[in-house]
Amino acid sequence: MKEFALCLILILALAAGIVWWSKAGPIYGVQMSHQIAVAPAEQPKAAPPSPRPATRRAAPVPAPEPAEPLPEVTAPAAPPAVAEPPAPPPPFPSGEQIRSGAEADAIVETYGKPTLSAITSEKKHLLETFVYTRNTEPLQTLIQIEDGKVQSAQSVTRPASVIVVGPGVRARY
Repeated sequence: MKEFALCLILILALAAGIVWWSKAGPIYGVQMSHQIAVAPAEQPKAAPPSPRPATRRAAPVPAPEPAEPLPEVTAPAAPPAVAEPPAPPPPFPSGEQIRSGAEADAIVETYGKPTLSAITSEKKHLLETFVYTRNTEPLQTLIQIEDGKVQSAQSVTRPASVIVVGPGVRARY
C-alpha cells in the first residue's frame, strides 16, 4: 500500500511539474512569443440571383486518353552469387601441443579465440587462463599464462553438467 501511495504522489508531482513548466511563460529571462502573421481571408463574392431556378446537370466526363506504354526497363543480369564455404575452424589444442614458454599471442593466432579467458594480477605479474572447448570434443584444454608466456597447459575431460553454448558463453544445468 505504501508503494502505491508513493508511486501516486510521484506521478502527480511529475504531472504538476510538466503543467507548471508548460504554463510558466518566460524561461530564464527569455520571453517566449508566439506571433503568427495571418493574411485576411478574401470574402467570396455572392453571385447575383438569377431569375430562373438553377438546375444541376452532370457534365460529361471525357474519356481518359490511353497513356503511352512506358518502355520496359530491365536490370542487367547479375552473375549468380557464389557463397564461399565457411572457413574451417582452427585446430583444437591439446595439452601436449602447447609448449611451456610459448607466447600467448601465438596461441591465439594458432588456435583462435579461447572459449573462456580470465585475467588477474598477483604481485606485479599478469596471470591469464585460457580455456578451449568445443561441442564436438569431450575435452577442454586449460592454459595458464604468466606475463604473456605459457606456464602450463593440460587437457581434461569436460564435466557433463557444463554445456558450451558458444564462444565465451556457458550454460549450467
